[in-house]
Amino acid sequence: MENKKMKIARKWLSGCLTILLAAACQPSITQTKMASSPSPAQRVQAACKNLHKVVDIDDLLKQMYDNLDSQCLFEMPQEMLIQIWGIPVIDSMKEEVELNKQLENEIFNEKNTLYIYRTSNIKEINGKVEKFASLHVYTSPKFKQVNLSFGGSLDKGQYPNILPPPFIKQLSLEEINEDGFLTSFIENEKERSELQAKLPKQNIYQPNTRYYWINPKKLPNYPILYMETLPLSPFNLSNSTFPNTIELIQYAYILNH
Repeated sequence: MENKKMKIARKWLSGCLTILLAAACQPSITQTKMASSPSPAQRVQAACKNLHKVVDIDDLLKQMYDNLDSQCLFEMPQEMLIQIWGIPVIDSMKEEVELNKQLENEIFNEKNTLYIYRTSNIKEINGKVEKFASLHVYTSPKFKQVNLSFGGSLDKGQYPNILPPPFIKQLSLEEINEDGFLTSFIENEKERSELQAKLPKQNIYQPNTRYYWINPKKLPNYPILYMETLPLSPFNLSNSTFPNTIELIQYAYILNH
C-alpha cells in the first residue's frame, strides 16, 4: 500500500514539474504583446516606401511620388525624416524651435543643399475653406549660386527623369497671384548674361504652368505632387522658365498633432 502511494505521489510531482517547466518556457501574453507592438514612429516609417538618403532633386521627387498613396511623409517625426533623407527638414507643425533654428542657420550660412519646409494651414479653395499640409522643397543660397533652379533634370529643361509624364495645367495670372508666385526680376545685366550661358538648348517647361502627379490608382484624398513655373518677365531675355515651386500637398489633412 505504501509503495502504491509513493508511486502516485511521484507521478503527481512529475506532472506538476512538466507543467511548470512548460509555463516557464512560454513568454507571458504581456511580454509577447510588448515585443510585437511597434511604436507610432515605427508604424509611420513602415508605411513609407523606398525612403533613403536624397541624391538629387530627381531622387527626392521619386521618393515623394512613391508615397502618394500615403500620408506617412506628413506623419513621420522630423528627426527621423532628417536622418533618412540627409537634408534639413524644418517643421512648423511641431514646436521643435531649437532644432528648426539650428537647421535654418545651417541652410542660410553653410550648406549647399535642397531642404524641406513642412507646414499645415487652411486655405480657401473654390469658396470652401480646406485644411492642408505640405512639404515644400526649397534650395539654400549656396545651392542657388550653382544651379538654375533645383538641379538635376529640371535644370536641363526636362521632366524628372524617373517619374512618369506629369499632368499639365496652364495657370491664369490670377491663380499665380493668389498663391504668391510672382516673378522676381533679374535687373543686373551681368547676372542675366551668366544665367543665359547656363541655359539648356531645349526646355520643355512653359511659363505659368503647373506640372503635377497623383497616386497611380487615382484614389481621392491623397497627396498631390506638383511643380509650378513663373510667368515670363520683361527682364527675362532668355525666354526660358524653370520650376520655381515644388510641393507635396495634402488637402483635407486631419491636423491630429
